[in-house]
Amino acid sequence: MSDADGIDEENKVNVMTMHAAKGLEFDTVFLSGWEEGVFPSQRSVQETGQRGLEEERRLAYVAITRAKHNLFITFANRRRIYSGYQQTTPSRFIDELPQSSYEIINNNGYHLNPYKDSYKDSYSQVNGLKSFNTSTKIFSLGQRVFHQKFGYGTILSLQNDAAEVSFEQSSVKKIMLDYLN
Repeated sequence: MSDADGIDEENKVNVMTMHAAKGLEFDTVFLSGWEEGVFPSQRSVQETGQRGLEEERRLAYVAITRAKHNLFITFANRRRIYSGYQQTTPSRFIDELPQSSYEIINNNGYHLNPYKDSYKDSYSQVNGLKSFNTSTKIFSLGQRVFHQKFGYGTILSLQNDAAEVSFEQSSVKKIMLDYLN
């Protein structure tokens, strides 16, 4: 017997972890906290690298596929951590969803066209960040990134297909964007 066995199917809200939701389906699912460092978890990626990122990606798939009809994914522009606020960026997993399958609504209730506007463009305008778009990834000044060898860092500048990144465990390095997650 597991916690999932006691889930009430009536008109009630069930709150559970993504792990506990395996094998279950719901008409509507809300997934919150989809920010870099929260999901995917900074600790998971730091400790196990690409393997940890892939496990988090599988967990995202499990969570998304629990919704029969409606799925809502939320992320915050900033999050209170201990005694202060920290700027956050939306989870990379949101970028991996097919744009034709979702509608984007910003914090003012404004509906963005996923074919023309991206949530990251809206996010960047709200926070005054400059965005840089490569063929498959979007990077912004001030964005937190991960490199397999150097760990986590913050983008200081962007030039064509490279970024100058200040890494937490080493120094400032110029890295090709293809090697950043």
